[in-house]
Amino acid sequence: MSWFSGKYAACLLLTITVTLFHHVAPAQDGPLDRVQAVVDGLRSPEQAYDASQTVLAHPGVVACRVDHNTRNLMLQVDHGCALNADILDQWLTGSDLHIRCYQRVPNASGPFHHLDPRHCGLDPEDK
Repeated sequence: MSWFSGKYAACLLLTITVTLFHHVAPAQDGPLDRVQAVVDGLRSPEQAYDASQTVLAHPGVVACRVDHNTRNLMLQVDHGCALNADILDQWLTGSDLHIRCYQRVPNASGPFHHLDPRHCGLDPEDK
């Protein structure tokens, strides 16, 4: 198995996506927020793609990426978008997906870091 498989490919793809988001963001009319979450229930890359398209179809969502390998969701939304964890979870319920560890920050608040699906949002005794 080559070093460029599985997680490495997923990390590279997500890094490229984040870089593209960074260059697309200045072209938007107003400030953007970055939203991250862990997605539970992902079973395939196709399901991750479908989830991305579902979220992207909603007003205020500028870009979306759901990564099957890392189980991370990252999106950029207009600053005025009323999106919160409950709304995002509702959008994904039809796909039997659920989110946890929802975070929303201004897009320029620093570098993107993956959320750890093994520990994020779990009680300390469950880790």
